[in-house]
Amino acid sequence: MDQKKQLKLPTKAEVMQIWDLYKTPLHVRKLLQQVNRVGVYLAKQLIAVGENVILDLVDRATLLHDTLRVTEWKSLSLEKFPYTPTSAEIAVWTEQRKKYPPHIPHSKINYDIFHEQYPEMAMVIFRHDLMNLPLAETWEDKIVNYADRRVEQDQIVSLSERLHQLNKRYPFLFQNDKMTGRDIWAENKKLEQEIFSKLSLQPDQLLKAIQDEEKI
Repeated sequence: MDQKKQLKLPTKAEVMQIWDLYKTPLHVRKLLQQVNRVGVYLAKQLIAVGENVILDLVDRATLLHDTLRVTEWKSLSLEKFPYTPTSAEIAVWTEQRKKYPPHIPHSKINYDIFHEQYPEMAMVIFRHDLMNLPLAETWEDKIVNYADRRVEQDQIVSLSERLHQLNKRYPFLFQNDKMTGRDIWAENKKLEQEIFSKLSLQPDQLLKAIQDEEKI
């Protein structure tokens, strides 16, 4: 992606406004913040070794890639929420679930709500999905996709742990990939290797490296 091109991106303040507009659940916001920690750290490290990465694009895409997420859930299951949602939140989520059937991937929905105003960011968001990794072309695409594979709920975890959890939660995705000749595990490991081959850092050192940088 040409860094000289002037990208239109939301400000940090506008990110919060977007979350509020779509009533992004609080625990989803925490996940987004953790994905942001991973993505921004990796983007900075790649920039430091001479790779062309648009840091602000990674920053905003990681914060907004799951803005509208409730549509793909089987049910709201409010009794399982880690907090008590407000009636306003529930009303908005109910309308969102009516508007977007669950068979539409959340990556497509989030692409749709952003593509007119923020087209470059919307494309990165579209490509963050587990199923869209083969479409990832730019460093921004790859970083955001990988960062999302390193966060489970509100914790930074290993790639293997995250994929195991996804396999338990969405086994049909992994079964579908086997039928179509794809190997999700191999694709994600290949991406991990591509990123870390540029860095003097191993994947299992990532969390500590982020924590150490945040102390500075």
